[in-house]
Amino acid sequence: MATFSDDALNFSAMTGATLETANYYLEMAGGATETAVSLYFEMGGAPVPSSTNKTSTSEGSTKGEDGKEVEHHTDSTPTFTFTAPSSQFDLPEGRSACTTIACEAAYKMTGESEISKTTGEKSIICVSSSTFEDVSSIVNIIADGVTEYKVVNSNSSVEHMSCGEVMLMSQKYSKVMEQVLMVQGTTEGINAFEEELKNVLNGATEDNSPVCAVITKPPESVVVYCHQNGTFVLFDSHPRQTLGINGAYVCGFSSAKNCAAFLRGIFPAVSGLGDGMMAQMYNSFELTVLRRK
Repeated sequence: MATFSDDALNFSAMTGATLETANYYLEMAGGATETAVSLYFEMGGAPVPSSTNKTSTSEGSTKGEDGKEVEHHTDSTPTFTFTAPSSQFDLPEGRSACTTIACEAAYKMTGESEISKTTGEKSIICVSSSTFEDVSSIVNIIADGVTEYKVVNSNSSVEHMSCGEVMLMSQKYSKVMEQVLMVQGTTEGINAFEEELKNVLNGATEDNSPVCAVITKPPESVVVYCHQNGTFVLFDSHPRQTLGINGAYVCGFSSAKNCAAFLRGIFPAVSGLGDGMMAQMYNSFELTVLRRK
């Protein structure tokens, strides 16, 4: 049975939303009631999505040879997970900075390098579990992302920026990274995010260099690092309390399929909106691929 805090009761009283919806927005806002209410109205009062993430998620069913329904499951269990003690919501002006933080993570992850002890040459290395064993690296990315958000947003009235807007306004990121692709996708369907991530991997393979995909599902942005060896790393500056994650976190995946399944868990489709513009608005996402110049 779901439990509801005083914050959820207050949220429901202020918005008229259900307590389940209150819990959903409070999670996105890191437990801050005022922030949660603002996000609720920014999203037009969208109801709580119809599904939550599980270690093994059901992805629909088909009929087998005997005519019985056969369910399909995709394992969304990360190969590693590191959680920071804080999130973007713990920093002043961090509430709306997630896209800039995602770009900061892309900036740092695509630039991970080491110096050869024999030749002295610098080479790009693969981001892996060892990169984030010291979780202070997660905290530092968030702090640096918020700092850059203050720079690019100093003369702007836009709080939640797209990746394209951040790249256009940030000299720090545009100096070393370029936007190579932007596509629109939908969170609906048993393969949501998967084709897009496979295309990102194809690009990394063709470039023989890691790339990053900034995924924006308003009002949130996360970033997925993709190495040409087929591994993926998700950097999320938001807490995900339904997953037992109370701070920003990083997790790795061995395939596009597994990473996509996890993304469907944190960005589930909102059902019951029909086939019109409302459904397209609430169930769409933007994926922007960034690479080093």
